Amino acid sequence: MYYQFESKDQPLLLHDAPNPSFKSALSNAISIAAGNTDYLKSLKLLPENYVISENAKINSLFKEAIEEFVKLPSYLIADLFRQEIFDGTLSPEQWNEEWWRLRTNLQGIKSPLNNDKNDNDVLVNTYVTQKHSPAIRYIISYVIQFQILRALCPDTPSDMLFNGCILDKDIMSKIEIIMKEGATIDYLTALEMITGDRKFDSTPIIEYFSPLYEWLKKYNKEKGLYVGWDGKGEEFKESELPKIEVVQTGIGRDEFGNEGKIAYPGQDCSKGEDCLLESICNGTRCICGEGLFTLEVAGTYSCVKGNPNKAGFGDGSGGLLIGLFEQSSTTTTTLSPSTSSISHESRATTSTISKENKGLKNNFNYILVIFLLSFYLFQN
Repeated sequence: MYYQFESKDQPLLLHDAPNPSFKSALSNAISIAAGNTDYLKSLKLLPENYVISENAKINSLFKEAIEEFVKLPSYLIADLFRQEIFDGTLSPEQWNEEWWRLRTNLQGIKSPLNNDKNDNDVLVNTYVTQKHSPAIRYIISYVIQFQILRALCPDTPSDMLFNGCILDKDIMSKIEIIMKEGATIDYLTALEMITGDRKFDSTPIIEYFSPLYEWLKKYNKEKGLYVGWDGKGEEFKESELPKIEVVQTGIGRDEFGNEGKIAYPGQDCSKGEDCLLESICNGTRCICGEGLFTLEVAGTYSCVKGNPNKAGFGDGSGGLLIGLFEQSSTTTTTLSPSTSSISHESRATTSTISKENKGLKNNFNYILVIFLLSFYLFQN
């Protein structure tokens, strides 16, 4: 949307980025930079004393690597396979054999069965059978994403590049100029305007994942694990299978395990996790700080400054109120551990709705039905 807005002065067909890969890379790079802890502290989204622990750093990078980085070979395999079909070097009888050869060599994944020429396992790959565009565009986007990130954060140490940075106004002005050009320039020119180079460079990816890379080298050495898939292909013994060492115990969140040492309002903090989003630990759970109200929606908790009851967000029992009525009486109470699993002694306050208002809430349902029925009859 921003790209189309900034390029509004260009011809209609050029109201967009030079290509989808560049637009995706730019947005992802800015997204990473915006997650900088110092920036979030300035917005009061993180406590001032919050420090990224080593466990949180590794967990975050490991999760990202599993979700994104490991997909890169699959994109390359899809396009290599399609190219071999398009240029006529593969006959249909060779499709399955070549498919598994590429997957074994580039991904380390071997077919679980001995396949014959009549099998066609490639059909389950959506990049080959359902997407009529080169899959390598995702590789291009991923590589230049980190090139752009490095250009946005030139002074950030390599082992902290994953944490982004506070963006400089001059750099963002340069980005705005590029966006104003829209699709009148090619993506390599746009890349050069940001990074100073038209060539692809994977060095920033290595910098970004360097903390995880060093951790994996140490872990593999300690466990005596072999890296690679050029061995004999013997099956693992049960004793050789890795054990899950990080257990998720948070409520509704899966970003980090307990080893990540962070938790959100309503989550478990009994093992020393840092409570985020203006919450504090009462010894067992993250609860809202003094003077804040607890807003519960669909099993998740948020700490807000205003009383959610007055805005129609429930009567304290989890329900949603919809109605137009005057708050006739309000009582302020102090939540205690006996009344709520996330209450505490720091004067976190809430309000109760009067009986008259509860009656009006029920009457409003009937009024709403009558109004909708009248509107329907009038339209017909």
